[in-house]
Amino acid sequence: MAQPRRRVSFVVPPPTTHVTRLRLPAHGMQRLGATGPLLVPYETQDTPHVEETPPWARHPRHRLGISSLALDISTQLAGQNTPGGILYSGGRDGLIIAWDLGVPMKKRRTKLSVTPSRKNDHWEYMTGWADDAIEEEGEEDDRVGTDGDVLGDVTSSLKRSRQASVSGETPIEQQWEADMASFRPGSHSEFRQCAQAHSDWINDILLCNHNQTVISASSDGTIKSWNPHAPVPSDPSVIGSHTDYVRCLSLCREQNWVASGSFDRTIKLWDISRSGQSDPLVTLNPADASAPKSSVYAIASDPFGRTIASGSPERVVRMWDPRSAKRTGKLVGHTDNIRAILISDDSKYLLTGSADASIKLWSLTSQRCLHTFTHHAESVWSLYSTHPNLETFYSGDRCGLVCRVDVEGCGDLSDGECVLLCNDTGDAPRPAMEGINRLAVLNDSLLWTATGTSTIKRWHIPPKRAHVPSYSQYDADGERFSPAHSPNLSPAKRRIAIPHELASEASTRPSTGHGSRERGHSIDATYHGVPFDSLVKLLSPNDPFTPITQGRNRDPEVATLYSAASIMSVQRGNSSRMQIQSSFQNTHGSPLQSSRTEDTMMATNVARANYEERELASEATPYCSEPDDVLVGEDGLVRSVILNDRVHALTVDTSGEVAVWDIVRGLCLGRYLADDVASASHSGSVDAGNGESERSPREALEAVRERIEGEAVVSTWCTADTKAGVLAIHLTDRCFDAEVYADEVGFSHDDKYFNDESKLNIGKWVLRNLFFGFIREELHLKKVQESPVSKDGFLPPSVTRGADRTHVPPPESPRKPRHRPSSSVDSNRRRSRNGSSSTAVIHSPKMIPAIPPVITSFPRSSPLLTPLIPLIPAKEMLPPILQSPVASPGEANPQTPSASNHQRSRSGTVDGYVTRTPSTGAGTVKDDYFTLRTRQQSLPVIGFDETPATPGTPRAEPPTPSTPGGLMGRLKNFGKIAKRPVSDAASPTLGALTPTAETLAAFEDITPEVPKTPMQQLLAGPLTPPGNVDAPLHAFPPQTVVLITEEAAPAYRVVYRGHVASIHHDTAALEEVMPMWLAEYLLLSKVPPSAPLAKFSFILLPWNKDPDVEPLPELLNTAQSKLTASRYLRVAKILQHVYDKLEKVAASESSKVPSVRSSLDANHPQSTSTESSSGLASRPRPEDQYEILCSEALLPLDMTLAAVRQYVWRQSGELVMHYRRKVHHRDKVGAPF
Repeated sequence: MAQPRRRVSFVVPPPTTHVTRLRLPAHGMQRLGATGPLLVPYETQDTPHVEETPPWARHPRHRLGISSLALDISTQLAGQNTPGGILYSGGRDGLIIAWDLGVPMKKRRTKLSVTPSRKNDHWEYMTGWADDAIEEEGEEDDRVGTDGDVLGDVTSSLKRSRQASVSGETPIEQQWEADMASFRPGSHSEFRQCAQAHSDWINDILLCNHNQTVISASSDGTIKSWNPHAPVPSDPSVIGSHTDYVRCLSLCREQNWVASGSFDRTIKLWDISRSGQSDPLVTLNPADASAPKSSVYAIASDPFGRTIASGSPERVVRMWDPRSAKRTGKLVGHTDNIRAILISDDSKYLLTGSADASIKLWSLTSQRCLHTFTHHAESVWSLYSTHPNLETFYSGDRCGLVCRVDVEGCGDLSDGECVLLCNDTGDAPRPAMEGINRLAVLNDSLLWTATGTSTIKRWHIPPKRAHVPSYSQYDADGERFSPAHSPNLSPAKRRIAIPHELASEASTRPSTGHGSRERGHSIDATYHGVPFDSLVKLLSPNDPFTPITQGRNRDPEVATLYSAASIMSVQRGNSSRMQIQSSFQNTHGSPLQSSRTEDTMMATNVARANYEERELASEATPYCSEPDDVLVGEDGLVRSVILNDRVHALTVDTSGEVAVWDIVRGLCLGRYLADDVASASHSGSVDAGNGESERSPREALEAVRERIEGEAVVSTWCTADTKAGVLAIHLTDRCFDAEVYADEVGFSHDDKYFNDESKLNIGKWVLRNLFFGFIREELHLKKVQESPVSKDGFLPPSVTRGADRTHVPPPESPRKPRHRPSSSVDSNRRRSRNGSSSTAVIHSPKMIPAIPPVITSFPRSSPLLTPLIPLIPAKEMLPPILQSPVASPGEANPQTPSASNHQRSRSGTVDGYVTRTPSTGAGTVKDDYFTLRTRQQSLPVIGFDETPATPGTPRAEPPTPSTPGGLMGRLKNFGKIAKRPVSDAASPTLGALTPTAETLAAFEDITPEVPKTPMQQLLAGPLTPPGNVDAPLHAFPPQTVVLITEEAAPAYRVVYRGHVASIHHDTAALEEVMPMWLAEYLLLSKVPPSAPLAKFSFILLPWNKDPDVEPLPELLNTAQSKLTASRYLRVAKILQHVYDKLEKVAASESSKVPSVRSSLDANHPQSTSTESSSGLASRPRPEDQYEILCSEALLPLDMTLAAVRQYVWRQSGELVMHYRRKVHHRDKVGAPF
């Protein structure tokens, strides 16, 4: 099988020292002949602008937007009695960062469960569908299950198993809660560790395996797992892949699988108990796989693996049964893309957030929309809830608003609470980066928000209504009642609440000045301790006089109240709602007693009146004006462009600052401030009102590029991208096509290796410097192999190839396979990284190791759980076959050691440790061989002694290949061996194995021929790496990351990751994964064949447009004035050609007409015998005599023909150039004549 295409990449590290500030040159400045960028340092460098890195920033930080968050409150650290909380963040830079929160914890007093009095059909009671729920329960047994996209038999199975619980104990992940009484507001979270898990955006992360494993999904098409608490840190490993971006993940806790949704329109289930990449357990395919809007944007699954819900741009929520891998229903109602989904623990309710700015609550039993929440005015991007029945949930929209809806314990939705918690749009450079990508909430008191920026913010939010101390509620007549137990009271009476004790825990919190707002409000200005300005009115579906919102671009209740699957229940729902409305009318008797009229009459202040009319969160005031803590990120790179000299590149970051890079040396040369770039941009417009620029990153790069770029024409040898927020350069086997003159990249003519005509191949130059440690290590190992060894054939471990290899084969033996076991590779890496075998994981020096959780019960079982997907096939459940241990030196091996071919040395043993010696008894290797009798054999065994062996008589030692009775001698006697009688007990013809190359080699100490891989063949021959002439050495920054990636869909996948400083320790790993085109260049100086250099023709004529100057003769006749040369030929060479031709013309004319001489002859006197030695030294240079013009522009000597054609000629016709005598030289020298 052909090896997939692989490429080499390296990441230019961000600068660690002060970067020079540059000034943009004037527009239209001449750069004739200059190949490099025009870099002008700023007159006065802003030293105050460069601040010392604060302590909190001296660690890796996110460079691009944060796409996902995951909260761990169960992992305990060494030396601590309680967990402190760990927050995991996944960003678009491919980084997963763990943060130590330092939040005090305490044991959870009660299990997270549904309130006993409201656990059955609570949402139906609150939304007015209780009668239908009761009727459906009664008719459930009479229903006929249907197939297609309507829940049939699955509905009844869900009904029967809804109340199933795995065990009575609280899961490990939920055993702790925050101790807010001991929490210190304003405390800062600390960096713990990070992993460069992906090479592209991370779109989602989640925690599994009791919060010990992080699963991530990326736009590179892979799903990876990372164990951040492993004793020996290791890189994230791939557990699955899609053929397009992986957008979302969902965990089935009890069945131990993860579902992934992708833009390839499939949902795949992965067994996270297996290590390494494997096939998915189940693949869920849409009805129409070619539909353009079937990409999966959101998925959710219940803890027991019964239901999976998915959302997509087709505006339909699709339901799946993972056990049968079939679609079981669809919920129709949203009018735009569905971006977030939550499912209740009992698989009964579903919450969906959509780009149509609505949040819908669905009943999966009846497949209808129970209610639509419309408090958002923009697209809803994220939802979060830890409530088993979703009665408390958080939502974030595209404008950065975060709301909390709490209806737990309410008899009606209008009794619930909708609070605008915060507005996370503070420092977003562009409006598109302001949306809330993900939320994480701890104990309904601490909220973390992730947006399109690289910053994570923590907000100190008020507690839920259920956590507020006792409230006494009174009706209009002063009678006390509890709304949760009085469902027959009107919504108006249930909404009148008077605090009986202190407002709430939130009202007594100390104000930090940067957390929650001041809470010195009167009773009339707050509701459950929350100011009315921060509340949004929840409309009750039971209120017959609820006004319909006008002036909005949609009516969320129209065509979204019911799903397509429950269309038969529309009439029944309407009749029930009419009954409720009629009962309300009979109770109140008059519209004047409606809830809205009564509350308006009783409003005592403007804030409450405004709250009664407020239906949109955008009209409220955020409860938190400032975050409680900020995890600041960096300004990552978002776009790049390589300049035409192919040596320099420009990048722009999220702040609008443009930087100039030398990609050949891996250095940042300077930066242009965002204000300078904005003033230089012609296409970008600045709003005078708020100072925000509408300029895109592409326009910023073009504005700088057109001012500083030189005039060079060099072939492309690499590509660049900024997917991970850093500048990454990629090289393929076509990287050897670009050449530049040595003086253009900083090498002077007086260098011992270069002159004015020397060229450098950029690809060769870069690759040699990146892998110089690898080349040096290979040459050292080659030298060791070819050097004489000691008598016993052993060398010190310091010069061996691996940690477990101490035997060096003799020089005359064929080169053994170079691929070492992974243990030696890991040991090499561990030695080079101080005990860490990971190149992608970075720890904080203050990180406290975690304590593994104590698992008291392994997979929990319940008789109510239906059998789900078998996670391990039957063949994998068999006990593993124990391998025989390798015998130690001097110890008899009772069984034949099973060693792979590449591990077997010349003596036929593993690693060359076991040598065969004469022995007696049944424990010898030879006796073991004869015990492996599995079948009768009619042919005699070749080469064994015919003398019967008697008990107690030692067998003769088989001769070695060096003795006269070796293999050749035995082969000569083949056929002369007589058959032994059947009665011979020791006859090898009874049950002997078939003589094969394998058995012969075992006895004759001959290793069977093993086909060599191309890499082994290359290493077996002489090594001739490139030298300093082809690729001069320079030091890359030691932290430069080197990658080898393999072509895959949808993106290249990393097969090797290392650093320039430690690449010599990874020689074994590089031999395994290095593409052959790279190995051939590094070790043999051999490059792939390339197309011949393109040549083109041009016309060279004398300049005859100056009447006062004697015209120069033509070099050729008019018909032959066209010349052909390489497109990279410099003007200096053309000038030399003109000079030589004119010399010949002048010499020929002087021999014919001696009296006719031009001023040229005065500069070239006739050489004599005495002047022959000094004539060459006194000969003037061509550039002192003549000059070349094109389009009446004087050409510099170092300009190439390709550059002349592209930047000076600028025509499609034949290139025409002229030569003339140098003007100032003629005036100076020709005067005496």
